[in-house]
Amino acid sequence: ANSRPDDPGVLNDLGNLLTLAGASEEAEEVYRQALVIAPDEAATHYNLALLLRLEGRERAALRQLEKAVKLDPDDAWGQYQLGVLLEERRKRNRATHHFARAFILDPALAQFESNPQLLDSRLTTRAMMEAYQERIARFEMAPRRYAQPKRITRLLVPEVRDTAAAVSDGSEATVEEPDGKPTKAEREGRRRKRANDGGS
Repeated sequence: ANSRPDDPGVLNDLGNLLTLAGASEEAEEVYRQALVIAPDEAATHYNLALLLRLEGRERAALRQLEKAVKLDPDDAWGQYQLGVLLEERRKRNRATHHFARAFILDPALAQFESNPQLLDSRLTTRAMMEAYQERIARFEMAPRRYAQPKRITRLLVPEVRDTAAAVSDGSEATVEEPDGKPTKAEREGRRRKRANDGGS
């Protein structure tokens, strides 16, 4: 860091190493130095927030996480950790919203295998429901029904006409196209049958 003292990325990495080494005061100083150089660096705000939370400074951690999420709203872990802090402060509605946002951004966060922190929250189910409803709402732009639903149904499931008559006289049922005309294969089969009947 001494050779690149003005590089916020290097300072952020150094802060992470100091945090892991248990040197909290030095880590905080380095993170804050990085933020003086690059105040819009969401990752540094996030890392500083985690450090502050480890020290029991929840209010300061909350401010840093709010900045991180504002700068990078697509950071799933930032959204989730903000939800954790808000739930601890009994801001359940806001916490649920951020949990849901995290689940939408990264569905793996809604699985215990990849996110054991789910066990610590009482809002998990509620957040999952909110995330589900938001995802469903995104598909509301799709057409709810076709202009000609019967025609669409007949395209998907061809109608078999005169089935009762066909069964009674032993002939095969005729599968018809949606407009009532026999299919090309049907017409070809009838032409061959007439040719065979005429030649016998």
